[in-house]
Amino acid sequence: MKSLLNFLVIVGMLLSLLGAEAVSADGFSCSSVTDVPVVECEALVALYNSTNGAGWTNRTNWLETVTVGNWYGITVESGHVVGIYLGENHLTGTLPAALGSLSNLRYLNLFNNQLSGSIPPELGSLSNLTFLYLFDNQLSGSIPAALGNLNSLKHLWLSNNQLSGEVPGTLMNLTSLTELDLDYNRLTVPGDYPNPSNPLHVFLSQKAANWHLHQAVSQQIAPDSGGTITSRDGAVQVQVPKDALDDTVTFTFIPQAQPSQSSGELAFANQSFQLIAENSSGSRVRVFNKPLTVTINYNEADLGGASEDDLRLFYWDEESSAWKDAATTCTPPSIYRRNLEENRFSVDICHLTEFGVFVSPQVKVYLPLVRR
Repeated sequence: MKSLLNFLVIVGMLLSLLGAEAVSADGFSCSSVTDVPVVECEALVALYNSTNGAGWTNRTNWLETVTVGNWYGITVESGHVVGIYLGENHLTGTLPAALGSLSNLRYLNLFNNQLSGSIPPELGSLSNLTFLYLFDNQLSGSIPAALGNLNSLKHLWLSNNQLSGEVPGTLMNLTSLTELDLDYNRLTVPGDYPNPSNPLHVFLSQKAANWHLHQAVSQQIAPDSGGTITSRDGAVQVQVPKDALDDTVTFTFIPQAQPSQSSGELAFANQSFQLIAENSSGSRVRVFNKPLTVTINYNEADLGGASEDDLRLFYWDEESSAWKDAATTCTPPSIYRRNLEENRFSVDICHLTEFGVFVSPQVKVYLPLVRR
């Protein structure tokens, strides 16, 4: 799949570099465009303006030529925009509703940018859309029910965002869909999932078998009882002891496919997450009366030949902009407790932030790259 994405990006680049008639960017008007309808040009201009086009990595010919087919990442066929290939191009901002006017669009590839805000329901009017790639952004809000109108859609990739709420039942209308990726969001997982008598559950289990294992988990914990937060895949447990809190606190465990920060010389062992605690007023809780215990269950296949004794839980230290051993969040540093037979280790922590499991830096190994 990644080879296909790379191919599509290259196609967009080559098409944009073909001959073009230059005009002034300051005086650009869609009324002067010669190869697509004005309304389609205006939709592209709206995308440019709402995602800080001036700051894109590549914006060759955008708002500079009267043929939008020469704009970087845009494909035009038979007088209409049919493809937008702007993945990994540093788009920041929100998606404009005007994209819904691109009625002939077949490919919308905006993956791996910094897009935020909600997914416009107007995208549901793109009846010819075949590929919708919005993964690896910071999109939030719910999945629009209107996406269920995309009868031609084959690939819907929304993973690695901050989407929340229930998965709309209208997605069952996507009869052409072959690939669905909803992993690593904050979507609601029904308590009885997967229920074989629920048509939506059956659809999701067929199209995105493990989507429910990679969603965020929130849990309220009272000070007089303590409690345990467990990731949906069971790989991580966070134990909050009794009397560690002064008030009832909501803990949120957010799984990540990859750490958000570069791991440098550390070898990532395929487990990363954020851990957040908030009190009843919504303020972050950062200090606890007692250490919390994190237990990591791992797969030896993720070690790449490294010793299990070299696995460590690291946290991202914002002050030094570096990964540090999570044991050092406590004073004195906590001790790792390992059960090698059952492939797990535990360590006490005293500060919440982003975490990742890595092989200790003194051991250099080459771990397999896994996209979950």
